[in-house]
Amino acid sequence: PPPAAPAPVVDPAAPPAAPEKMDYGEEDGSAPVEDPNYGGGAVQTGGLEEAQWVRKDEDGGNPHCWLYWLDCIEQQGTVYMIGKVRVEGSDDKAPAYASACCVVRNVERSFFILPRVDPETGERRKMQEIWAEAKAALVPSCVPRSEPFKCKGVKRGYCFGDDDVPRDADTEYLKVKYAARCRAPPTSL
Repeated sequence: PPPAAPAPVVDPAAPPAAPEKMDYGEEDGSAPVEDPNYGGGAVQTGGLEEAQWVRKDEDGGNPHCWLYWLDCIEQQGTVYMIGKVRVEGSDDKAPAYASACCVVRNVERSFFILPRVDPETGERRKMQEIWAEAKAALVPSCVPRSEPFKCKGVKRGYCFGDDDVPRDADTEYLKVKYAARCRAPPTSL
């Protein structure tokens, strides 16, 4: 096999230049070079030069890689997007493509809990009750006591097909966030 090149690192805080592009930069130490859960964590180029799969903007800056995404796998907070990249320098009438895997680390689980309606009063339950119930269901079965666990009340509108969920934009939900390397929440929550 060819020698391993350093893995590209995508800064999760920086927005991409355009939705179809992913920033490509030098190793900055924010993510481990090797992921013990999957593969070696390095880019396997199959003999391709970096100039063949890394693109640059028209002004020569902002290196990035366009990935035609085919499948996605999540393992303990690391997302592996598997797809194809176009090889630069190939014939435009019959372009060449190479298999690729983009690794996104340190993803957070984020979900919303709609408070139940109290059958006695007909009103939604208070956020403090929902927070206590969510904490009891998640800690320690999903989120270890040593891990950060964030909750806050937010107002959101609902746009999907379930008619039992209120659609107005002032509906209050409990937003829950924690590291995706922890277990997924129970579906009964």
